[in-house]
Formats: sequence, structure tokens, C-alpha cells
Amino acid sequence: MSYNLSIMEQFILSNFSFGFGSILIAVVGFIILNLGLVIFLGSKDVVSRAFAFMNFMVVLWILTNVFLFASVQTSSVGSIISKSAYAFGLLPVFALSYCCYVQITKKRNFALEITYFFTTIILAYFILLTDSIIGEGTWVHSISWAGVQVWANNYGALSFIYYLFYGVPLIIGLYFLRKKAKQEQDIVKKKQFLGIFWIIVIGVTPPTITSIILPSLQIDSYDWIGGITGVFWIAATSYFLMRKNQTEQVFPVLIVKAELIIIAMIFIFGVGMFY
Repeated sequence: MSYNLSIMEQFILSNFSFGFGSILIAVVGFIILNLGLVIFLGSKDVVSRAFAFMNFMVVLWILTNVFLFASVQTSSVGSIISKSAYAFGLLPVFALSYCCYVQITKKRNFALEITYFFTTIILAYFILLTDSIIGEGTWVHSISWAGVQVWANNYGALSFIYYLFYGVPLIIGLYFLRKKAKQEQDIVKKKQFLGIFWIIVIGVTPPTITSIILPSLQIDSYDWIGGITGVFWIAATSYFLMRKNQTEQVFPVLIVKAELIIIAMIFIFGVGMFY
């Protein structure tokens, strides 16, 4: 008895090969999503919501990487996904910068939110629909032991704009957060600001090196490690939960519920990959 593949199944089989590396990246993404949900559901204050939103943006970038590093050489969508990874890579940085602002002011800024939103739309247009910033992606080689496919992009004449919008919000956000920590007189609050500062530094540094700096130097074989370094973000987010739970006793029960959800998601994902 023959089984006719659906259009979606044919598309996935012809374009993707999910190996160990891409699946591991997906698991990291799902865990970060889980922690983000815990923070978002466990506390309604603006600081927690901003931190949770930053986690969600990290997840979008990581899941884009899952499909990028699973895109086979003959993939018709690998080039598109490789450009999308750069577009989605701006989301965590903008969210991180905004999170730093909220950490300092303890309030939302709708003007800043709108500015980031439209800036993201404009940059995404030029990245995805033109080659002026990021050129087309090309398959380079596969890393068999890791089960990942390596893709590389050419850089357009305006590629400096990408690095400008990636680096400046990140540096400004971290600078003012560090400055606020130094100016804070209350010891507890000072430690909280410093804790958040180092959380962000630890979470953002590894993927910045492997997925932004090295590819710009035409060293692309380590790009896939950027998604896996999300484990540092998991550790940093866990620290945020621990610090937050010192004043709000709402996380433990939600953590149990969220862990059950994430285990189910990982199980479904894993079964879908191999069957």
C-alpha cells in the first residue's frame, strides 16, 4: 500500500534535513520560549513583560536558525531563510535595548516602541527584498558530525547599516543600564541592575561573535553555534527568575505547568522530525 505525501511533506523533505544540530537549536529555542512564558504569566509588572518580550524575540531568531541550518544544498528556500536570519537577528537587539530602557525608567515608552517597530519594518524590507544590505545566501558545505548545513551571504554596499542598527541600540542600552547601576545608592537595587546587565551581556555576546562578527569576516562554519549558545540565555533567564521570585512568590507553580508544556512540545517536535 503506497502512501502519497502531502504538498507540505514533499516541501519539507525536498528542502530540509533536520540533523542533531538543528534539533538541538530547536530544543534551546523551546526552553527559552518556556521561560519567557513563565515570566510573562508570572508577573504583570512592565519590567518582567519587557524581559519576556525580549525572550520571545530571541526565540524567533533561534527558530529561523533551525530551518536555516537544516536547509539542504538543493533547497529552494535556503537563500531566503539565510537573509531572514539577519532580519530576525535585529529583533532581539531592539527588544534588548527597549528592555534596558524599561529597567531604568520602570515604564513603557510608546514613542520608542513605534520607532523600533517601523525601523524594523524598513530594515526588513531592504534586507529581504533587496541585496543592498545583505545579498543572497549560498550553500557552502555541510558539517556531518553536527548534522547542519552551512550557508553564507554576500554583503551589499549598505551592509554597514545593518551593523549600525545592530550595534548602536545594544551599546546604548547596556551603557545606560550600567550607568544606572553605578548611580543607584540602594545596595539591593544596585545588585539587581548589575545582575540584569550581566544577564544581557552573557546572553548576547556568544551569538554576536558566532553569527554576526565571524560571518562578516567570511568565517561561516561557526554560525550554527550561535543558536546553541542560547543555553547561556537560558542560564541568564533562570537567574532573572530567581531574582524576581525573591519578591514575587508566583513562579514555582507556573514553572511546573510551563515545564509540562515544554516537554510536550519537545516530544511532539521530536516525533515529527523522525517519523
